[in-house]
Amino acid sequence: MEKSLEQLKNAIRESGCFSAGDRVAVAFSGGADSLCLLYGLLALREELNLDLRAFHVNHGLRGAESDGDAAAAEELCRRLGVPCCVVTVDAAGYAAEAGCSVETAARLLRYEALDRLCREEGGFKLAAAHNKSDLAETVLMRILRGTGPDGLAPMEAVGTVPGGSSVLCRPLLSLSGSRLRELCGELGLQPREDSTNGETAYLRNKVRLQLLPLLKEEYNRNIEDALVRLSTIAAEDRFFLAKLTEEALERAAKPAIRRPAEGAAPESEGGAAGSASALSGGALPLSRIHLNSLDPALEKRALAEGLRRLGMVQDLTEAHLAAACRLIAGEAASGELELPGGFGLRLVYDTVLLYVKTEDPFCLKEGSLTVNTFTREQWEVFCRTREAAASSGPAEQPAPLCAWFDLDRLLQQASADAADLSGLLQLRTRRPGDRIALKQGSQKLQDALVNAKVPKAARDTLPLVALGSQILWIPGLRRSGAFSVTDETTKILYLEYKA
Repeated sequence: MEKSLEQLKNAIRESGCFSAGDRVAVAFSGGADSLCLLYGLLALREELNLDLRAFHVNHGLRGAESDGDAAAAEELCRRLGVPCCVVTVDAAGYAAEAGCSVETAARLLRYEALDRLCREEGGFKLAAAHNKSDLAETVLMRILRGTGPDGLAPMEAVGTVPGGSSVLCRPLLSLSGSRLRELCGELGLQPREDSTNGETAYLRNKVRLQLLPLLKEEYNRNIEDALVRLSTIAAEDRFFLAKLTEEALERAAKPAIRRPAEGAAPESEGGAAGSASALSGGALPLSRIHLNSLDPALEKRALAEGLRRLGMVQDLTEAHLAAACRLIAGEAASGELELPGGFGLRLVYDTVLLYVKTEDPFCLKEGSLTVNTFTREQWEVFCRTREAAASSGPAEQPAPLCAWFDLDRLLQQASADAADLSGLLQLRTRRPGDRIALKQGSQKLQDALVNAKVPKAARDTLPLVALGSQILWIPGLRRSGAFSVTDETTKILYLEYKA
Protein backbone atom coordinates (compact mmCIF):
# COMPACT_ATOMS: atom_id res chain seq x y z
CA MET A 1 0.00 0.00 0.00
CA GLU A 2 2.80 2.40 0.89
CA LYS A 3 4.54 1.72 -2.43
CA SER A 4 1.31 2.37 -4.33
CA LEU A 5 0.74 5.65 -2.52
CA GLU A 6 4.31 6.73 -3.21
CA GLN A 7 3.86 6.04 -6.94
CA LEU A 8 0.74 8.20 -6.93
CA LYS A 9 2.43 11.00 -5.00
CA ASN A 10 5.49 10.91 -7.28
CA ALA A 11 3.32 11.17 -10.39
CA ILE A 12 1.70 14.31 -8.96
CA ARG A 13 5.03 15.79 -7.82
CA GLU A 14 6.75 15.16 -11.16
CA SER A 15 3.91 16.71 -13.14
CA GLY A 16 5.07 20.14 -11.96
CA CYS A 17 1.48 21.25 -11.55
CA PHE A 18 1.57 22.52 -8.00
CA SER A 19 3.62 24.79 -5.77
CA ALA A 20 3.67 25.17 -2.02
CA GLY A 21 0.63 27.04 -0.73
CA ASP A 22 -1.54 26.45 -3.80
CA ARG A 23 -5.31 26.43 -3.53
CA VAL A 24 -6.44 23.31 -5.43
CA ALA A 25 -9.93 22.14 -6.34
CA VAL A 26 -10.31 18.61 -7.71
CA ALA A 27 -12.92 18.03 -10.43
CA PHE A 28 -14.41 15.11 -8.55
CA SER A 29 -16.82 12.63 -10.10
CA GLY A 30 -16.25 9.95 -7.49
CA GLY A 31 -14.86 7.55 -10.10
CA ALA A 32 -11.50 5.77 -9.88
CA ASP A 33 -9.44 8.46 -11.63
CA SER A 34 -10.67 11.46 -9.67
CA LEU A 35 -10.67 9.50 -6.40
CA CYS A 36 -7.01 8.59 -6.92
CA LEU A 37 -6.20 12.22 -7.65
CA LEU A 38 -8.02 13.49 -4.58
CA TYR A 39 -6.39 10.84 -2.39
CA GLY A 40 -2.93 11.61 -3.75
CA LEU A 41 -3.33 15.35 -3.22
CA LEU A 42 -4.67 14.70 0.26
CA ALA A 43 -1.50 12.72 0.99
CA LEU A 44 0.55 15.70 -0.24
CA ARG A 45 -1.56 18.36 1.45
CA GLU A 46 0.71 18.83 4.44
CA GLU A 47 3.93 18.55 2.41
CA LEU A 48 2.81 21.22 -0.08
CA ASN A 49 0.64 23.21 2.34
CA LEU A 50 -2.32 22.87 -0.03
CA ASP A 51 -5.76 24.39 0.47
CA LEU A 52 -7.68 21.41 -0.91
CA ARG A 53 -11.32 20.90 -1.81
CA ALA A 54 -13.49 19.05 -4.34
CA PHE A 55 -16.04 20.26 -6.90
CA HIS A 56 -18.67 17.89 -8.30
CA VAL A 57 -20.86 18.71 -11.32
CA ASN A 58 -24.23 16.97 -11.59
CA HIS A 59 -25.17 17.03 -15.29
CA GLY A 60 -28.72 15.89 -14.57
CA LEU A 61 -28.64 13.30 -17.36
CA ARG A 62 -29.60 10.19 -15.38
CA GLY A 63 -32.21 11.51 -12.97
CA ALA A 64 -32.05 9.91 -9.54
CA GLU A 65 -28.81 8.12 -10.42
CA SER A 66 -27.08 11.44 -11.11
CA ASP A 67 -28.34 12.75 -7.77
CA GLY A 68 -27.00 9.58 -6.17
CA ASP A 69 -23.58 10.19 -7.71
CA ALA A 70 -23.56 13.70 -6.25
CA ALA A 71 -24.53 12.41 -2.81
CA ALA A 72 -21.86 9.70 -3.00
CA ALA A 73 -19.22 12.28 -3.97
CA GLU A 74 -20.14 14.39 -0.96
CA GLU A 75 -19.99 11.35 1.32
CA LEU A 76 -16.57 10.27 0.00
CA CYS A 77 -15.23 13.77 0.59
CA ARG A 78 -16.74 13.85 4.08
CA ARG A 79 -14.91 10.62 4.96
CA LEU A 80 -11.65 12.02 3.62
CA GLY A 81 -12.12 15.33 5.39
CA VAL A 82 -12.17 17.39 2.19
CA PRO A 83 -14.76 20.18 1.66
CA CYS A 84 -17.01 19.41 -1.32
CA CYS A 85 -19.18 21.70 -3.42
CA VAL A 86 -21.86 20.28 -5.76
CA VAL A 87 -23.33 22.25 -8.66
CA THR A 88 -26.11 21.09 -11.00
CA VAL A 89 -26.35 21.92 -14.72
CA ASP A 90 -28.91 21.09 -17.41
CA ALA A 91 -26.81 19.40 -20.10
CA ALA A 92 -29.79 18.01 -22.03
CA GLY A 93 -31.52 21.39 -22.15
CA TYR A 94 -28.37 23.15 -23.30
CA ALA A 95 -27.78 20.53 -26.01
CA ALA A 96 -31.29 21.06 -27.38
CA GLU A 97 -30.94 24.83 -27.30
CA ALA A 98 -27.42 25.00 -28.77
CA GLY A 99 -27.89 22.20 -31.30
CA CYS A 100 -24.91 20.19 -30.08
CA SER A 101 -24.48 16.68 -28.69
CA VAL A 102 -25.24 15.94 -25.06
CA GLU A 103 -21.56 14.98 -24.60
CA THR A 104 -20.44 18.39 -25.89
CA ALA A 105 -23.04 20.20 -23.79
CA ALA A 106 -22.00 18.35 -20.65
CA ARG A 107 -18.34 19.17 -21.26
CA LEU A 108 -18.99 22.87 -21.91
CA LEU A 109 -21.27 23.31 -18.91
CA ARG A 110 -18.96 21.30 -16.67
CA TYR A 111 -15.95 23.47 -17.45
CA GLU A 112 -18.02 26.64 -17.19
CA ALA A 113 -19.28 25.64 -13.73
CA LEU A 114 -15.86 24.50 -12.50
CA ASP A 115 -14.15 27.66 -13.75
CA ARG A 116 -16.78 29.82 -12.06
CA LEU A 117 -16.39 27.96 -8.76
CA CYS A 118 -12.59 28.29 -8.88
CA ARG A 119 -12.90 32.05 -9.35
CA GLU A 120 -15.69 32.57 -6.83
CA GLU A 121 -13.92 30.56 -4.14
CA GLY A 122 -10.82 32.68 -4.57
CA GLY A 123 -8.21 31.75 -7.17
CA PHE A 124 -8.26 27.96 -7.02
CA LYS A 125 -6.38 25.83 -9.52
CA LEU A 126 -8.59 23.16 -11.05
CA ALA A 127 -7.09 19.65 -10.92
CA ALA A 128 -8.52 17.17 -13.44
CA ALA A 129 -7.81 13.43 -13.38
CA HIS A 130 -7.10 13.06 -17.11
CA ASN A 131 -4.59 10.25 -17.61
CA LYS A 132 -2.46 8.67 -20.33
CA SER A 133 -5.35 6.47 -21.51
CA ASP A 134 -7.63 9.50 -21.84
CA LEU A 135 -5.00 11.20 -24.00
CA ALA A 136 -4.59 8.14 -26.22
CA GLU A 137 -8.38 7.81 -26.58
CA THR A 138 -8.70 11.49 -27.49
CA VAL A 139 -6.01 11.27 -30.18
CA LEU A 140 -7.57 8.13 -31.66
CA MET A 141 -11.07 9.65 -31.65
CA ARG A 142 -9.80 12.73 -33.45
CA ILE A 143 -8.02 10.63 -36.05
CA LEU A 144 -11.30 8.81 -36.69
CA ARG A 145 -13.03 12.16 -37.17
CA GLY A 146 -10.38 13.35 -39.63
CA THR A 147 -8.61 15.86 -37.42
CA GLY A 148 -5.85 18.19 -38.56
CA PRO A 149 -2.41 18.35 -36.91
CA ASP A 150 -3.69 20.54 -34.07
CA GLY A 151 -6.13 17.83 -33.05
CA LEU A 152 -3.21 15.51 -32.35
CA ALA A 153 -1.57 17.84 -29.85
CA PRO A 154 -1.51 16.52 -26.29
CA MET A 155 -3.39 17.61 -23.23
CA GLU A 156 -1.16 20.03 -21.36
CA ALA A 157 -0.15 19.24 -17.79
CA VAL A 158 -0.78 22.90 -16.98
CA GLY A 159 -3.10 25.07 -19.04
CA THR A 160 -6.30 27.07 -18.81
CA VAL A 161 -9.84 25.84 -18.30
CA PRO A 162 -11.45 25.72 -21.78
CA GLY A 163 -13.58 28.82 -22.22
CA GLY A 164 -12.47 30.14 -18.84
CA SER A 165 -9.56 31.78 -17.07
CA SER A 166 -8.69 29.46 -14.17
CA VAL A 167 -5.54 27.35 -14.22
CA LEU A 168 -6.23 23.74 -15.25
CA CYS A 169 -3.82 21.05 -14.01
CA ARG A 170 -3.58 17.44 -15.19
CA PRO A 171 -1.09 15.76 -12.83
CA LEU A 172 -1.90 12.13 -13.76
CA LEU A 173 -0.94 12.11 -17.45
CA SER A 174 1.95 9.73 -16.76
CA LEU A 175 -0.38 7.01 -15.44
CA SER A 176 -2.78 4.85 -17.45
CA GLY A 177 -6.43 4.42 -16.58
CA SER A 178 -5.89 0.73 -15.83
CA ARG A 179 -3.08 1.57 -13.41
CA LEU A 180 -5.30 4.08 -11.58
CA ARG A 181 -8.00 1.45 -11.16
CA GLU A 182 -5.37 -0.91 -9.77
CA LEU A 183 -4.21 1.78 -7.36
CA CYS A 184 -7.74 2.20 -6.05
CA GLY A 185 -7.78 -1.47 -5.11
CA GLU A 186 -4.28 -1.39 -3.62
CA LEU A 187 -5.11 1.69 -1.54
CA GLY A 188 -8.46 0.36 -0.37
CA LEU A 189 -10.43 3.08 -2.15
CA GLN A 190 -14.00 2.43 -3.27
CA PRO A 191 -14.89 4.56 -6.31
CA ARG A 192 -18.44 4.99 -7.58
CA GLU A 193 -18.58 4.12 -11.26
CA ASP A 194 -20.91 5.83 -13.71
CA SER A 195 -23.32 3.18 -15.02
CA THR A 196 -22.94 4.55 -18.55
CA ASN A 197 -19.20 3.78 -18.61
CA GLY A 198 -19.97 0.27 -19.83
CA GLU A 199 -22.32 1.40 -22.59
CA THR A 200 -21.16 1.86 -26.18
CA ALA A 201 -23.65 4.54 -27.16
CA TYR A 202 -20.94 7.19 -26.83
CA LEU A 203 -17.90 7.24 -29.11
CA ARG A 204 -15.35 7.50 -26.30
CA ASN A 205 -16.78 4.42 -24.63
CA LYS A 206 -16.65 2.47 -27.91
CA VAL A 207 -13.03 3.48 -28.42
CA ARG A 208 -12.13 2.52 -24.84
CA LEU A 209 -14.07 -0.74 -24.69
CA GLN A 210 -13.74 -2.03 -28.25
CA LEU A 211 -11.24 -0.30 -30.52
CA LEU A 212 -8.23 0.17 -28.23
CA PRO A 213 -8.38 -3.43 -26.91
CA LEU A 214 -8.51 -4.66 -30.52
CA LEU A 215 -5.51 -2.54 -31.52
CA LYS A 216 -3.57 -3.73 -28.47
CA GLU A 217 -4.31 -7.38 -29.14
CA GLU A 218 -3.94 -7.49 -32.92
CA TYR A 219 -1.59 -4.65 -33.90
CA ASN A 220 0.45 -2.98 -31.16
CA ARG A 221 0.33 -3.86 -27.49
CA ASN A 222 1.91 -0.46 -26.75
CA ILE A 223 -0.67 1.47 -28.78
CA GLU A 224 -1.34 3.97 -25.97
CA ASP A 225 2.34 4.91 -25.82
CA ALA A 226 2.49 5.21 -29.62
CA LEU A 227 -0.51 7.55 -29.70
CA VAL A 228 0.93 9.67 -26.89
CA ARG A 229 4.26 9.88 -28.77
CA LEU A 230 2.45 11.02 -31.93
CA SER A 231 0.69 13.65 -29.87
CA THR A 232 3.96 14.97 -28.45
CA ILE A 233 5.52 15.31 -31.92
CA ALA A 234 2.44 17.16 -33.19
CA ALA A 235 2.70 19.60 -30.29
CA GLU A 236 6.11 20.82 -31.46
CA ASP A 237 4.73 21.67 -34.90
CA ARG A 238 1.65 23.24 -33.37
CA PHE A 239 3.73 25.61 -31.25
CA PHE A 240 5.59 26.92 -34.30
CA LEU A 241 2.45 27.27 -36.44
CA ALA A 242 0.64 29.08 -33.61
CA LYS A 243 3.16 31.92 -33.84
CA LEU A 244 2.64 32.23 -37.61
CA THR A 245 -1.13 32.18 -37.10
CA GLU A 246 -1.06 34.95 -34.52
CA GLU A 247 1.02 37.15 -36.81
CA ALA A 248 -1.32 36.51 -39.76
CA LEU A 249 -4.41 37.26 -37.68
CA GLU A 250 -2.98 40.51 -36.35
CA ARG A 251 -2.20 41.66 -39.90
CA ALA A 252 -5.68 40.73 -41.10
CA ALA A 253 -7.56 42.35 -38.21
CA LYS A 254 -9.43 45.57 -38.98
CA PRO A 255 -9.68 48.26 -36.30
CA ALA A 256 -12.84 48.11 -34.19
CA ILE A 257 -14.93 51.22 -33.60
CA ARG A 258 -13.43 53.05 -30.67
CA ARG A 259 -13.38 56.53 -29.22
CA PRO A 260 -11.44 58.70 -31.69
CA ALA A 261 -7.99 59.95 -30.92
CA GLU A 262 -7.47 63.67 -30.54
CA GLY A 263 -7.16 65.28 -33.93
CA ALA A 264 -8.50 62.30 -35.88
CA ALA A 265 -9.74 62.90 -39.42
CA PRO A 266 -13.40 64.01 -39.67
CA GLU A 267 -16.35 62.24 -41.17
CA SER A 268 -17.34 63.73 -44.50
CA GLU A 269 -20.51 65.77 -44.48
CA GLY A 270 -23.11 63.86 -46.42
CA GLY A 271 -20.46 61.25 -47.23
CA ALA A 272 -19.12 57.95 -45.93
CA ALA A 273 -16.24 57.24 -43.61
CA GLY A 274 -15.06 54.11 -41.90
CA SER A 275 -16.72 50.71 -42.14
CA ALA A 276 -20.05 49.58 -40.75
CA SER A 277 -18.53 46.19 -40.04
CA ALA A 278 -15.67 47.54 -37.93
CA LEU A 279 -17.26 46.67 -34.61
CA SER A 280 -16.20 45.78 -31.10
CA GLY A 281 -17.79 43.46 -28.56
CA GLY A 282 -18.82 40.05 -29.86
CA ALA A 283 -17.30 40.45 -33.32
CA LEU A 284 -13.92 40.42 -35.07
CA PRO A 285 -13.62 42.17 -38.46
CA LEU A 286 -10.89 40.87 -40.78
CA SER A 287 -9.55 41.98 -44.15
CA ARG A 288 -10.89 39.79 -46.95
CA ILE A 289 -8.00 40.76 -49.20
CA HIS A 290 -5.43 39.78 -46.59
CA LEU A 291 -7.12 36.46 -45.83
CA ASN A 292 -7.21 35.61 -49.54
CA SER A 293 -3.47 36.30 -49.77
CA LEU A 294 -2.65 33.65 -47.15
CA ASP A 295 -1.74 30.06 -47.82
CA PRO A 296 -4.96 28.02 -47.37
CA ALA A 297 -3.52 26.20 -44.35
CA LEU A 298 -2.67 29.48 -42.63
CA GLU A 299 -5.99 31.08 -43.60
CA LYS A 300 -7.91 28.26 -41.92
CA ARG A 301 -5.78 28.57 -38.82
CA ALA A 302 -6.35 32.33 -38.68
CA LEU A 303 -10.12 31.90 -38.93
CA ALA A 304 -10.14 29.21 -36.25
CA GLU A 305 -8.00 31.34 -33.94
CA GLY A 306 -10.25 34.37 -34.50
CA LEU A 307 -13.29 32.36 -33.45
CA ARG A 308 -11.43 31.00 -30.45
CA ARG A 309 -10.71 34.57 -29.33
CA LEU A 310 -14.44 35.28 -29.52
CA GLY A 311 -15.10 32.40 -27.16
CA MET A 312 -15.54 29.31 -29.34
CA VAL A 313 -14.35 26.30 -27.38
CA GLN A 314 -15.36 23.38 -29.59
CA ASP A 315 -13.29 22.34 -32.58
CA LEU A 316 -14.25 23.41 -36.10
CA THR A 317 -14.35 20.68 -38.70
CA GLU A 318 -12.43 20.83 -41.95
CA ALA A 319 -15.79 21.15 -43.72
CA HIS A 320 -16.60 24.36 -41.81
CA LEU A 321 -13.20 25.90 -42.52
CA ALA A 322 -13.27 24.88 -46.19
CA ALA A 323 -16.74 26.42 -46.59
CA ALA A 324 -15.51 29.64 -44.99
CA CYS A 325 -12.50 29.83 -47.32
CA ARG A 326 -14.70 29.20 -50.38
CA LEU A 327 -17.04 32.01 -49.37
CA ILE A 328 -14.15 34.41 -48.77
CA ALA A 329 -12.44 33.51 -52.07
CA GLY A 330 -15.65 33.63 -54.11
CA GLU A 331 -17.05 36.47 -56.20
CA ALA A 332 -20.07 37.22 -54.01
CA ALA A 333 -20.02 40.68 -52.42
CA SER A 334 -21.82 39.43 -49.32
CA GLY A 335 -22.74 36.18 -47.66
CA GLU A 336 -23.37 34.39 -44.39
CA LEU A 337 -22.09 31.13 -42.92
CA GLU A 338 -23.53 29.53 -39.80
CA LEU A 339 -20.92 27.94 -37.54
CA PRO A 340 -21.26 25.64 -34.52
CA GLY A 341 -21.90 26.88 -31.00
CA GLY A 342 -23.80 30.05 -31.90
CA PHE A 343 -21.08 31.65 -34.02
CA GLY A 344 -21.22 33.00 -37.55
CA LEU A 345 -19.15 34.39 -40.41
CA ARG A 346 -20.50 37.32 -42.40
CA LEU A 347 -18.98 38.48 -45.68
CA VAL A 348 -19.37 42.21 -46.27
CA TYR A 349 -17.59 43.35 -49.43
CA ASP A 350 -13.92 43.59 -48.37
CA THR A 351 -14.60 42.60 -44.76
CA VAL A 352 -14.94 39.17 -43.18
CA LEU A 353 -16.81 39.46 -39.89
CA LEU A 354 -16.53 36.68 -37.32
CA TYR A 355 -19.17 37.11 -34.65
CA VAL A 356 -21.18 35.60 -31.82
CA LYS A 357 -24.71 35.13 -33.13
CA THR A 358 -26.31 35.52 -29.71
CA GLU A 359 -24.67 38.94 -29.49
CA ASP A 360 -25.41 40.29 -32.97
CA PRO A 361 -22.84 43.06 -33.44
CA PHE A 362 -25.43 45.27 -35.11
CA CYS A 363 -27.99 44.94 -32.30
CA LEU A 364 -29.45 48.18 -30.91
CA LYS A 365 -32.63 49.09 -29.07
CA GLU A 366 -34.45 52.36 -29.58
CA GLY A 367 -34.69 55.21 -27.10
CA SER A 368 -34.67 58.96 -26.73
CA LEU A 369 -31.47 60.94 -26.37
CA THR A 370 -31.06 63.16 -23.36
CA VAL A 371 -28.64 65.97 -22.73
CA ASN A 372 -25.73 64.14 -21.06
CA THR A 373 -25.34 60.44 -21.87
CA PHE A 374 -27.53 57.86 -23.58
CA THR A 375 -26.59 54.20 -23.19
CA ARG A 376 -27.99 51.06 -24.76
CA GLU A 377 -26.08 47.81 -24.23
CA GLN A 378 -22.56 48.42 -25.65
CA TRP A 379 -23.49 51.75 -27.30
CA GLU A 380 -23.11 55.22 -25.78
CA VAL A 381 -23.90 58.64 -27.22
CA PHE A 382 -22.91 61.77 -25.32
CA CYS A 383 -25.22 64.66 -26.11
CA ARG A 384 -24.51 68.22 -24.94
CA THR A 385 -24.75 71.82 -26.05
CA ARG A 386 -22.30 74.69 -25.82
CA GLU A 387 -21.74 78.21 -27.03
CA ALA A 388 -19.88 78.48 -30.32
CA ALA A 389 -16.32 79.83 -30.00
CA ALA A 390 -14.54 81.87 -32.60
CA SER A 391 -12.69 78.77 -33.77
CA SER A 392 -15.85 76.68 -34.09
CA GLY A 393 -16.50 77.50 -37.70
CA PRO A 394 -16.52 75.08 -40.61
CA ALA A 395 -12.73 74.78 -40.62
CA GLU A 396 -12.83 72.97 -37.28
CA GLN A 397 -14.49 69.62 -37.92
CA PRO A 398 -15.46 66.90 -35.44
CA ALA A 399 -13.63 63.59 -35.22
CA PRO A 400 -15.08 60.47 -36.96
CA LEU A 401 -17.26 59.45 -34.02
CA CYS A 402 -18.36 62.96 -33.12
CA ALA A 403 -20.84 65.26 -34.84
CA TRP A 404 -21.61 68.97 -34.48
CA PHE A 405 -24.82 70.68 -35.51
CA ASP A 406 -26.18 74.24 -35.42
CA LEU A 407 -28.53 73.99 -32.44
CA ASP A 408 -30.60 77.11 -33.19
CA ARG A 409 -31.37 76.01 -36.76
CA LEU A 410 -32.20 72.49 -35.60
CA LEU A 411 -34.64 73.81 -32.98
CA GLN A 412 -36.13 76.25 -35.47
CA GLN A 413 -36.99 73.48 -37.91
CA ALA A 414 -38.45 71.40 -35.09
CA SER A 415 -40.45 74.40 -33.79
CA ALA A 416 -39.09 73.75 -30.31
CA ASP A 417 -36.85 75.36 -27.73
CA ALA A 418 -33.78 74.05 -25.97
CA ALA A 419 -35.85 72.71 -23.09
CA ASP A 420 -37.50 70.26 -25.51
CA LEU A 421 -34.21 68.95 -26.92
CA SER A 422 -34.25 65.73 -24.91
CA GLY A 423 -37.49 64.58 -26.49
CA LEU A 424 -36.59 65.55 -30.05
CA LEU A 425 -33.61 63.36 -30.82
CA GLN A 426 -33.75 59.59 -30.93
CA LEU A 427 -31.14 56.88 -31.05
CA ARG A 428 -32.94 54.26 -33.10
CA THR A 429 -32.88 51.93 -36.07
CA ARG A 430 -34.17 52.82 -39.53
CA ARG A 431 -37.85 53.26 -40.43
CA PRO A 432 -39.74 53.57 -43.73
CA GLY A 433 -39.43 57.09 -45.13
CA ASP A 434 -36.12 57.93 -43.48
CA ARG A 435 -33.94 60.35 -45.44
CA ILE A 436 -30.56 61.98 -44.89
CA ALA A 437 -29.61 65.45 -46.11
CA LEU A 438 -26.75 65.99 -48.52
CA LYS A 439 -24.97 69.27 -49.19
CA GLN A 440 -27.59 69.77 -51.87
CA GLY A 441 -30.93 68.02 -51.55
CA SER A 442 -31.48 64.77 -49.71
CA GLN A 443 -31.33 61.02 -50.27
CA LYS A 444 -33.33 58.01 -49.16
CA LEU A 445 -31.57 56.33 -46.27
CA GLN A 446 -31.83 53.00 -48.11
CA ASP A 447 -29.85 54.42 -51.05
CA ALA A 448 -27.30 56.00 -48.73
CA LEU A 449 -26.66 52.69 -46.97
CA VAL A 450 -26.29 50.81 -50.26
CA ASN A 451 -23.83 53.42 -51.56
CA ALA A 452 -21.88 53.17 -48.31
CA LYS A 453 -21.69 49.36 -48.75
CA VAL A 454 -23.48 48.61 -45.50
CA PRO A 455 -24.41 44.89 -45.58
CA LYS A 456 -28.07 44.12 -46.12
CA ALA A 457 -28.17 42.04 -42.94
CA ALA A 458 -27.02 45.04 -40.89
CA ARG A 459 -29.20 47.81 -42.27
CA ASP A 460 -32.23 47.16 -40.09
CA THR A 461 -30.23 47.27 -36.87
CA LEU A 462 -27.70 50.02 -37.58
CA PRO A 463 -27.63 52.77 -34.89
CA LEU A 464 -28.96 56.13 -36.10
CA VAL A 465 -29.45 59.53 -34.47
CA ALA A 466 -32.65 60.99 -35.87
CA LEU A 467 -34.86 64.07 -35.74
CA GLY A 468 -38.22 62.60 -36.71
CA SER A 469 -37.75 60.96 -40.10
CA GLN A 470 -34.64 63.00 -40.83
CA ILE A 471 -31.40 61.17 -40.08
CA LEU A 472 -28.85 63.46 -38.49
CA TRP A 473 -26.04 61.01 -37.98
CA ILE A 474 -24.93 57.43 -38.59
CA PRO A 475 -22.00 57.16 -36.16
CA GLY A 476 -18.77 56.31 -37.90
CA LEU A 477 -20.40 56.35 -41.33
CA ARG A 478 -22.20 59.55 -42.33
CA ARG A 479 -23.68 62.75 -40.95
CA SER A 480 -26.35 64.97 -42.36
CA GLY A 481 -25.47 67.94 -44.51
CA ALA A 482 -28.21 69.92 -42.75
CA PHE A 483 -27.69 72.12 -39.69
CA SER A 484 -23.96 72.45 -40.38
CA VAL A 485 -21.92 74.68 -38.11
CA THR A 486 -21.04 77.94 -39.86
CA ASP A 487 -19.45 81.29 -38.97
CA GLU A 488 -22.93 82.49 -37.96
CA THR A 489 -23.53 79.61 -35.53
CA THR A 490 -23.95 80.74 -31.92
CA LYS A 491 -24.94 77.47 -30.22
CA ILE A 492 -23.67 73.99 -31.03
CA LEU A 493 -25.23 70.58 -30.42
CA TYR A 494 -22.33 68.20 -29.83
CA LEU A 495 -22.76 64.42 -30.15
CA GLU A 496 -20.08 61.87 -29.36
CA TYR A 497 -20.37 58.13 -29.89
CA LYS A 498 -18.30 55.37 -28.33
CA ALA A 499 -18.57 51.59 -28.26
